[in-house]
Amino acid sequence: MSNIDDLFSALAPSADTIQSRKASIANYQAQRGAKMLQDGRTEEAITCFKAALATDSTNVDNYTNLGKTQMQAGKNDDAIATFKKLVSMKPFDTDAATNLGNAYAQAKKYTSAAESYEKAAKLDLTNTTAI
Repeated sequence: MSNIDDLFSALAPSADTIQSRKASIANYQAQRGAKMLQDGRTEEAITCFKAALATDSTNVDNYTNLGKTQMQAGKNDDAIATFKKLVSMKPFDTDAATNLGNAYAQAKKYTSAAESYEKAAKLDLTNTTAI
């Protein structure tokens, strides 16, 4: 029985290998999303960025790309949700707070935008967008 166990152990990928493969797939989807966006194919770009996040939900750049693309597509509530998630992941990141403020402003939710900008300005006194 130990020979079979040894065989399965040898064939099973390690956790590091699995994580590396996931990161590669997510990176591919993100690059594809950037290309779609460059070609003006906003909806396809959104789909690619979502696929990248479904594979690797820890990549903050993909949240930023998704949120900005959602804003470009006029999907303000989706962008707000995306940037809220990013802010929860990186509560001390001035860019995340600023992007959330931008999404709120585009959605004409000015009180919430002002709150996000105020947070961003407190995090970085040189953030001219937030100020």
